[in-house]
Amino acid sequence: MSADTRTYFLPDVISEMRQIIADFDGNEVFFAGMLNDDGIVCSVSDAAHGNDRSVPVQMDESRKCDVLIHNHPGGNLTPSQADIAVAENASENAQGFFIVNNDVSQVYVVVEPVKRKNLKQIDVQSAGEYLADGGPLSVMSENFEERGVQIELLQKIAAAFNRNGIGVFEAGTGVGKSYAY
Repeated sequence: MSADTRTYFLPDVISEMRQIIADFDGNEVFFAGMLNDDGIVCSVSDAAHGNDRSVPVQMDESRKCDVLIHNHPGGNLTPSQADIAVAENASENAQGFFIVNNDVSQVYVVVEPVKRKNLKQIDVQSAGEYLADGGPLSVMSENFEERGVQIELLQKIAAAFNRNGIGVFEAGTGVGKSYAY
C-alpha cells in the first residue's frame, strides 16, 4: 500500500527528486537517501539512470546510505521481482527500500529503514582504569596483577567500538595483539 511521501521525505527532497526525474525524461532513477534523526529522508543523490522499465542499482552509492529509492514511471508502485531482490539485500544492510511515483507524491515502503541510534561513546581512559591497580577489578581479587598490555588492549577495543570499526584482538597469552580497521 502506498503512502503520502510527505510522511517519509522532507519537502525540499521531494522537489529535488521531481526535478531529477523530469531531467531524465521520466525514466527510472536510482537515489541513495540519508535519514535525519527523525527517520525522514533529508537528502538524496541520484546514483544511476535507467529507462522506462528499469534502473541499475549503483552498489558503491547504496552502501553509503540509509535508504534506496527509485521511481516507477507507470505509477504502479508494486515492487517487481528485481525490486524484491534489491530490497532483500538492503534489509540485510539495515537499509530501507522505497518506490515512488514520478511526481514523488506517493511512496511504497518495501522495507522500512533502520533508524540510527545515538550510541554513547566509551571513555577509553576510564575503560583502561577498570583493569588498573585500584580499579574495580583489582578490589575483587586478592591475586590481582596489573598488566599494561591488557589495559592497552582494552583501550584499543573501546576505541574501535567508538569509531564503529572492526577489530581483531588477541590476548590468549596475556600479551595482546590487535588490528583495528
